[in-house]
Amino acid sequence: MKIKPKSYKLHSGFTLVELLVVITIIVVLAALSFTMFPILRNSADKATSIRNIGQLQFANTTYAADHNGEYVKAYAFDDKGSTYVAWKDNSDFVAILKGEVKYLSNGKVDSSMPPNLLDPKAYRAKGQYYDNFTASYGYNSEGTIGNNGWGSPNSTCGFRMDQLAAPERTAAFFSATDWLPKYSGRFFWKDKPVEGYQKGKIAYRYNNKALVAYYDGHVGEVSQSDMKAIDNQNGVKNTFWDADGK
Repeated sequence: MKIKPKSYKLHSGFTLVELLVVITIIVVLAALSFTMFPILRNSADKATSIRNIGQLQFANTTYAADHNGEYVKAYAFDDKGSTYVAWKDNSDFVAILKGEVKYLSNGKVDSSMPPNLLDPKAYRAKGQYYDNFTASYGYNSEGTIGNNGWGSPNSTCGFRMDQLAAPERTAAFFSATDWLPKYSGRFFWKDKPVEGYQKGKIAYRYNNKALVAYYDGHVGEVSQSDMKAIDNQNGVKNTFWDADGK
């Protein structure tokens, strides 16, 4: 009687070489993800901010259509010159932007904005006033009509539709650290770890460029070099700043 030899079933598995290859791939992918994450997040932040600043100008155009061609005032003082309403606190403008208006207990407009309407970099940094427009976006008030000086009774600061000689070249909103950025603050930006309110400054947050929403609705970018070029072409009287400038 013949005895059959025992058969052994081979179990499949990874060889040491295969394991090393897999581990190497995982390490490389992890390294790439850590390297690419800041780049991808910056791109996502920029896309969000472009959408937001474009939405601000869309609301501004809608506001003008409802107010006899007058864009929202950058600010408007009362007859005593003691109280003013900023563009970001204007109830009609806020209603267009947010879809509703709520009031605080003191009767003032609740102009707080949801995070998705703010600059993501400024919001995430949680600097001073990070949770409102003051640290995210600002409105161009240079060269606007009716400006009798800050604090003057009944003074206003805003453009009309029919005043714009070249709406595609006149800045409306900036990425900024002040709700009212100034021509004098065009070179004061410093990219700090913690962003927040910094008076009058235009913010060059994205690859050393500031986002600009123009009056015709398109969004562009400007660098500090671009600002210097504008300075060489009439400066604050340039169409970029002034609706009827040159």
